[in-house]
Amino acid sequence: MIRATSLSLSVAGRVLCAGVDLVVARGERVGLAGRNGAGKTTLLRALAGEVVPDGGRVDVSGTLAYLPQDPPRPEGSLPALQRIFSGRDLDDLARRLEQQRRRLEDAPGPRSIAAFAQAEEAYRAAGGYAAEPEA
Repeated sequence: MIRATSLSLSVAGRVLCAGVDLVVARGERVGLAGRNGAGKTTLLRALAGEVVPDGGRVDVSGTLAYLPQDPPRPEGSLPALQRIFSGRDLDDLARRLEQQRRRLEDAPGPRSIAAFAQAEEAYRAAGGYAAEPEA
């Protein structure tokens, strides 16, 4: 169970809520709706114990699970799109294509054009241009 009593929260001097009392019993499901910037995430973070309220108290009995809106990524982890590209072996092909594009800009000529065309064809054939919209 989660019980908030006389809960008050503010961010940068702006009052988000004051004197809030609420109880969420075990097994209950509650929806929280409001406009952007209204303080929904801050309220949830306070209920989860991640933010100290300006006033009042939060008591939790039992286990509380909280999935943050922007979970931290472990160090060295890849963003989702890079992970998808990597899983399709497109990351190496994209690097090769970019390398050939730079070489073509630096030294235009038949060899550079042929190398770029070859890299571009390999990237296209592997689904590189469709990977991002599909993801």
